[in-house]
Amino acid sequence: FRGEDAEDIDTVVPFLERVESPIPKLKLHKINSSFPAFSPDGSLITFNPNNGILDGRVHLVKTDG
Repeated sequence: FRGEDAEDIDTVVPFLERVESPIPKLKLHKINSSFPAFSPDGSLITFNPNNGILDGRVHLVKTDG
């Protein structure tokens, strides 16, 4: 989903896609065509915010929102 253009506001909404896992009960999701990585304790998620283009940027977000 891409938002409508707006002045001075970033309206790009990340696309979250469910991917079927070959392992039962394991859920996989892709964010903007790349797989996120979880911290060892599961409290943080990191992902490439630039649609898979490797430009050195990553986003880090809390799993509780």
